[in-house]
Amino acid sequence: MDDTVKTPAPSLMVSRWSSFVPYIVLAAAFILIAYYGTAVYNFFIPTVVQRRDFSLGIWLLAAVGGVAAFLSPCAFGMLPAYFGFFLAMDSSGREGSGARRALRYGFAAAAGMVTIAVVLAVVILIAGATFAPGLRVVTTTPNPYTRVLRIAAGVLLVVLGIFQWRGRSLGSSLRSGLGTLRQRAFTLKATSTSPTLLFYEYGLLYVLVALPCVANVMAAPMLAAIATQGIGGLIVTEAVFLLTMATLMVITSVLIGVANQTVLARMRQSLPSVLRAASVLLIIMGLTLIYLDLDLASFRRIFFHFPIR
Repeated sequence: MDDTVKTPAPSLMVSRWSSFVPYIVLAAAFILIAYYGTAVYNFFIPTVVQRRDFSLGIWLLAAVGGVAAFLSPCAFGMLPAYFGFFLAMDSSGREGSGARRALRYGFAAAAGMVTIAVVLAVVILIAGATFAPGLRVVTTTPNPYTRVLRIAAGVLLVVLGIFQWRGRSLGSSLRSGLGTLRQRAFTLKATSTSPTLLFYEYGLLYVLVALPCVANVMAAPMLAAIATQGIGGLIVTEAVFLLTMATLMVITSVLIGVANQTVLARMRQSLPSVLRAASVLLIIMGLTLIYLDLDLASFRRIFFHFPIR
């Protein structure tokens, strides 16, 4: 009888470690996004919004504004939380191409973002240049409605995380809850909500949370375009802004979807642990969002590296 101790083959050990590589890459990406996204925003507000410097060109600044809106300090917490949401929604073992499904989810979330952004653009045009600055929460007179909206979004993320932690499917819980609300509101038979629609609703939430930042980076090039280029320039400027935000969301979803598919293919037996990790991420990001809106001094100190007016 062979008494030698068997050790895992090197190739097996490498395979196990390699299964974590997509998550490590995503974590690094989130850190870089938080750093460089804040840098883009901190360039845009003092240079373009406060100094009215459009020397780079309105359309190019609209694209930069789209990046700043998507990666803004106001949206901090929503992108990592989106990863947890995606993981929880996409890990039920459904058949089909993971990449194709991720693309569909990305377009749905992007459509939700564009929906709110278009409504916001219309409101800015009607209300004028003073509307966007009035939504800010990091000034000496923070907008109470914006704070309540952001805190409510944080609570929602925590609730979603708790549902997932307790072993209840995030998708089915949301579908059940939405179905009940619809039944009460319309006295119709509750119908299931597709994951695609839930991603659309997450896109709505993403922009609502980032409303003060999105409104301010959108308003400057948009109002400058209509003043100097007329309606045609306004339409092109807004289209560039929206397309930039939407493209970033689609790219993010595809990258998360590919990483998710790779990891889960190797970690099916530990799927409950993976889903719990997703729930923890949702809860942490929700609590972070709530904390930053309760402690605005820390919010300003961490993310806003320019004079607040």
